[in-house]
Formats: sequence, structure tokens, C-alpha cells
Amino acid sequence: PRWLAAFARMLLLWQDGQWEDAADTARRAWLEFERDDDVELQHGLVRMLLDFQAALGRLDEGLALVRPALDRMHARGAAGYTVRLVPFEAEALIRHRDPRAWPILDSGLAHAGRIGARREVASLLRVRALAHRLNGAWDAAFANCDAAVGIHRELAMPFEEARTLREGALLRLARGRRGDRERAATDLRAARRLFGAIGAHRAATEVDQVIAAAGLAASGQRAGAGLSAREQEVAAAVADGLTNAQIAARLYIAEDTVAHHVGAILNKLGVSSRARIAAFVAGSRGPDVANPRNGTD
Repeated sequence: PRWLAAFARMLLLWQDGQWEDAADTARRAWLEFERDDDVELQHGLVRMLLDFQAALGRLDEGLALVRPALDRMHARGAAGYTVRLVPFEAEALIRHRDPRAWPILDSGLAHAGRIGARREVASLLRVRALAHRLNGAWDAAFANCDAAVGIHRELAMPFEEARTLREGALLRLARGRRGDRERAATDLRAARRLFGAIGAHRAATEVDQVIAAAGLAASGQRAGAGLSAREQEVAAAVADGLTNAQIAARLYIAEDTVAHHVGAILNKLGVSSRARIAAFVAGSRGPDVANPRNGTD
């Protein structure tokens, strides 16, 4: 069916770091299926669309688009679905300092707890951390973030865990007391590892930028010569001796895309061979991990 093809395309675009295209595909799919009678289909599309819009900093725009459908879900009493969308609505209201946010948060948490929707509890705790931060209640904000991270970790949700670690680190950097920067650096590096492990390349790059901007890079850590997260992955694969076809299979991208990335890496590093890319990666990794295969074959 068309909706399944649309879902598949959105996920592939997202996985490949093409977030703008993924969001546009989600928007077009929503406009096509927004009047469908299948509440599960509508909820899935709304959830994905709002996820993309939130990641791009356009949550308000996404909520405006799906508002009629949310109202219909409320009218139908589809509470099991709408509770999953409460965090998006509450976050948008909080960022506008709208007083309606707190009642929505409190009722959402109560309902999510009653029906055992732990994923939504964690999302709401993360949003409540933002609300506490805006009220200057720093300790409460940190406690909510830590509780959300614990739930995400228990439920094996690495993307959400990384996102919450990042948000908590930003809160600590905003307060800036003794010990906050050290904890922020630890959480940001953990978030970076999680994003990188699951292929969330745009998010990983954004964390790299936060680490660099905050001056939290570890001593001796190299900046990667301006390589994007995907380019760093391709460079690492080149250093492992893989061909373009093998890299494409490892990263689930087209071979032509690999060739494009290799060309960009050569240009950014100012070198003319794959051996030079490998040398750069070896220097970035350090002598003990220059080739992860050493001593294993």
C-alpha cells in the first residue's frame, strides 16, 4: 500500500541523514492520508511527522498541521494514542511559556502512568525538565532528565536516551556551576556515541558542534578536519581497507554516494589517495587503536 511505501521512504531518508527530505515526505504523506479512518495509521503518521519537525526545530509548524486530527482523536476518546502525542504539544507550549503546558504535562504523566506507557512517561519527564529550567528550578530539571534517561535505557531506546542526555547536558551548561561542565561533557560524549552507533548522523554532528562550541573536546582530540559524521564513518571504513562496494554495504548507502563522500574527504583533507585518508584516521584514533583489526585476525 502507498502508506507503507511512504513510511519506508521516510525511514530510509532519516537513516541516511536527509532530515529535510524525510520531513517533506512525512508532510506530503500526512496531507494524503489525514482523512483516513484508520486511527493507527493516522497516529503513526502524526508521530513520525512531529518527530521530524521537532528534530528540525519546527515543532509548532508540525502541530498546526496535525491539529484537526488531534482534535478528532480526542473526540473519539482514543486516549491510548493521544497520550503519545502529549509530549509534543506540551513542549511547544512550554517554549512559548504558555501556562496551559503544566496542566497538560501533569495530566499526561498521570494518564501515561495509569496505562503503563513508560516511553511516554520518559518523554514527558524530559519536557518537564525544560519547564523546570524555565522556572529556574535547576535541580528538579536535572532530576527529571536523569529519570527519563533511566527509563529510556531500561527500554533499550538509544535514540531517545541520547536525546535526553543531550538535553540534560545543555541544561547543565546553561547553569554553569562547578561540576556542571564535567557532567555535561560526560553526557554529551555518551550521547555522541549512542547517536553514532545507530546512524543518527545529523544528531551526532550537532553534538560534536556543541562539544566544540562549549570547549569540551578532550585534550588532544582532533576536530576531524571539518568532516561530517557520515564522512568520518566513510573515512574510518576506508582506513579499514574496505572498497566502495563494501563501505556501501556496511553503511546501507549507495556505492555512488560512497564515491561522493570519498571525493569530499580527499578535498577536505587536501590529500590525493585512500592511503592518506587511512593515515589521517590512524592519527585521529591514536596509536593504540590505529587499526582495530590488529591482533584479532
